[in-house]
Amino acid sequence: MPPETPAERGLAVVALGRFALATDDSALRGEALTLARTYAESLAKNLTGSPARPSRI
Repeated sequence: MPPETPAERGLAVVALGRFALATDDSALRGEALTLARTYAESLAKNLTGSPARPSRI
């Protein structure tokens, strides 16, 4: 069940980040980071009212 509220999405981003750091499986790490990015962009969109801009890291 995906997170629905901004608070749930924030918790999901943190949890997925921790999972990605802890796992040795590169495929699962990639999936977790992709999903975390999706939730983080959704949070940013809710805060600004527009899609998040990609970071330049």
